[in-house]
Amino acid sequence: MRGLSTADLLVVSAYLLAVAGMSAWFARRQATGEDYFLAGRRMHGWPLALSLVANQASAVSLVGAPAFVALQAGGGLVWLQYELAVPLAMLALIVLLLPALRRASGSSIYAVLEATLGRGTRRAVAATFLVSRGLTLGAVLYASALVVSAALGWPLAAAILALGFVAVLYTTLGGLVADIWSDVLQLVVLWAGCAASAWHLLASRGDELLAALPPERLVAWAPRATGLGDGETFAFLPMLVGGLFLYLSYYGCDQSQAQRLLAARTTRDAERALVLNGLLRFPLVLTYCGLGLLLAGLLQVDGGFASAMAGRPPDALVPTYLVTALPGGLRGLLVAAILAAAMSSIDSALNSLAAVTLEDVAGITPERQPAWLARATTLAWGLFAVGAGLGAAASGRAILELVNQVGSLFYGPVLGVFLVARLAPRAGGRAALGGLAAGLAATGGVAALATGVSWLWWSPLGCVATLLVGLAAGRDAPALGALIWPRRATLALAAMFVAVLAVLVASGARAQSPPPAPRRVACTVAAVSDGDTLRCRQGDRRVRLLGIDAPEREQAPHGARARAQLLALAPVGRTVWLELDVRARDQYDRVLAWVWRPDSVLVNRELVRRGYAVVSLLPPNLRYERELRTAARDAQRERAGLWATDAFACPPEAFRKGQCG
Repeated sequence: MRGLSTADLLVVSAYLLAVAGMSAWFARRQATGEDYFLAGRRMHGWPLALSLVANQASAVSLVGAPAFVALQAGGGLVWLQYELAVPLAMLALIVLLLPALRRASGSSIYAVLEATLGRGTRRAVAATFLVSRGLTLGAVLYASALVVSAALGWPLAAAILALGFVAVLYTTLGGLVADIWSDVLQLVVLWAGCAASAWHLLASRGDELLAALPPERLVAWAPRATGLGDGETFAFLPMLVGGLFLYLSYYGCDQSQAQRLLAARTTRDAERALVLNGLLRFPLVLTYCGLGLLLAGLLQVDGGFASAMAGRPPDALVPTYLVTALPGGLRGLLVAAILAAAMSSIDSALNSLAAVTLEDVAGITPERQPAWLARATTLAWGLFAVGAGLGAAASGRAILELVNQVGSLFYGPVLGVFLVARLAPRAGGRAALGGLAAGLAATGGVAALATGVSWLWWSPLGCVATLLVGLAAGRDAPALGALIWPRRATLALAAMFVAVLAVLVASGARAQSPPPAPRRVACTVAAVSDGDTLRCRQGDRRVRLLGIDAPEREQAPHGARARAQLLALAPVGRTVWLELDVRARDQYDRVLAWVWRPDSVLVNRELVRRGYAVVSLLPPNLRYERELRTAARDAQRERAGLWATDAFACPPEAFRKGQCG
């Protein structure tokens, strides 16, 4: 592991000084809350667009998306399907919500709800925003701290505290105008850092990496699954429909994004910002997903890099690459890029949380808010963010999914309330609040009880439930009224939709050819040690079955039963086939393998399906993760094998650590 060199530190320091100087410069011209929260309503379309793009490309994306593409279960380029929804969402936002948002008189977008649905609805939706955005803010801080911790050798908690301090300092000082212009700088830095890192891999080992890419990671088109109980979270339909609802709510009903639309000089500037965002998002996402794809190839060909990732979570992929493989200077640029992505998300969240707190909760309009009060409120939310970041670090969840799942719980119901206000303004506050409660109950209920349903369906479900209950309770017939479709915006966004769809379909066509069969070596079973370990006669090799963990022999009688199952599947004297993954041996010099019987039964999966082992995956050896997880769900549902007993009340790993009573 290498820390940051002098060149790296100079790059990072130059970036931080530029951001701090920019914030100090803009702070001199702020006297009121309108200056602080809305940049005096003087912003042009193009800086607003770049700010929107930078905000969505957070540290969560730059750390989580490459990890999803390279290592995550069910991952790969399928994440690009999500981007198909962006141009559609931008067009729907321009047509359905932007005119109403531009009529908001203060700095809060939730003021538009009060005019039709009452003060109570405004406060309830604002409170929902405060909860959801406050929670996701911690995950963004955590993602950034992973990189700083790896690069500087700091404890994770110290990195979270340091990053929180820097972000709060410049956001508290400069307000929205500093956020927007620093976002422009940050977008350049994060795109350059990501592109330079990918170029370094291509220039140094491009042919080798591209030849070694796992075929399943190249697939960007999964049109057959639905995500409705089939275990396929990242299929085309849920990503398109769920993405449409989530992005429409994120950009139109989330204060951290829509506040920028209020800061535009004119409605035309706000419209231009949304169109440019719809055009620029896909190339940026393609850049950092491309980096993830190259890192997937690097795991296959670089044993040192694969060993450094052994036993680490997928989200450690980019930080590990940064400190083990990048040369000096580029390390600093990638650190600066991830910091830039983090700052662009954190500054927007802090500024918007403070704006909603003062205007919607405290009831103080922007012109009556002294700048010192706005800064103090921002500081308070900064302290909350640090606490949420420490909590996210303790959760151990994959950050890309974590952030999107939190958003999917709340964004659909909030969008539903805005649509009630748009379609049935006379429905009334009680009807809207009833719809909001129904929507939140629907998303929460599905999340808790219908675990087989993809979380991507939560937003559409919550929105539809809110809208139906709100309209029914309000007894007001929905009416769209006259819709204005700006010609240039419609053509540009429709063309972008077709272009992204063409990329996805082309990927799907390439994926139709079957991948080459993996190399397997023969093993004549000499002995079976326990439920997940055997010995081969060839070279007296010990083999640890990948992806599973069976009860230890000391866990009587469960360990003996698990060993008996492996012995039945791979009897002594029988020849089986060992399929190696990325990492070939563990710290005990055991061969790590997927074990196949001559009748094409994967022994690892069969032990899980019969209920005699649990899933236990260690990156980068994840080739059959999906099959194992499906088998585990079936075994638990059917109470197969040891699931009919208390064997897994104390999982094997916990038993080895002495954590079972």
